[in-house]
Amino acid sequence: MIKEKFFSELNPSQLQAVLNDITSCTKIVAGAGCGKTKVIANRYLKLIFDMQNQNIENPLDKILVITFFTHQRDYEK
Repeated sequence: MIKEKFFSELNPSQLQAVLNDITSCTKIVAGAGCGKTKVIANRYLKLIFDMQNQNIENPLDKILVITFFTHQRDYEK
């Protein structure tokens, strides 16, 4: 299945963040090169898969993903 293919590329800490309870928010803080973007993308996929399995219509309308990079902060200054 597609889901297992994506998740197999994650290390244990990343997988834990991806599989965290979908009914709560998840804050991901880590250093450069730790795979934060990969975790966010995979968590997004997991939310979509889970919502589809629950027959929730238009899951993309119900997910908010916010990212913030230091580069953006510096740019905004």
